[in-house]
Formats: sequence, structure tokens, C-alpha cells
Amino acid sequence: MLGNIVGGVTTIPAQSFTNDSGTSVAANGLIVSTSSGYYNVFVNGTFLRGGLTTLSTANLIINTGLVVGVTVVIEVIFQH
Repeated sequence: MLGNIVGGVTTIPAQSFTNDSGTSVAANGLIVSTSSGYYNVFVNGTFLRGGLTTLSTANLIINTGLVVGVTVVIEVIFQH
């Protein structure tokens, strides 16, 4: 993870996450919401305000540096 923190931007690759079953997510395996949905990011249980992150199937980019070892959770919400 340390190599992913550069200049106040943290990039976390998909394979660094696990799904709800505890299984590692494959490269390019993150779920991205549709245009009618959204996602929330929590760092050590604290909601990260909007506009600080970018989510793609490949990675989560957080526009701030993080301390190595923090817990990051992505919650993806789909709306119909």
C-alpha cells in the first residue's frame, strides 16, 4: 500500500479489497454504480465527503494521503 500513496493522492487497486463474502476482488473487479446510483467511501469507519474520490472497476482513488493500515470500505448503492 505504501507505494500507492504519492503526493497526497491514494490509489487502491481492486485486488486490495474483499467482497461481502471475504473473497478478494479480482483486478478490474470493483463494482461501479450506474448513473442512477452512487457510492460512499468510509475510512476507518468515518464517511469521506463527496468529491474526494473516484471509483472505477480498476481502483479507488482518494484525493488525500492516508496512513498505511487504515480500513477503507466502499458501499455501492444501485437505484432503479
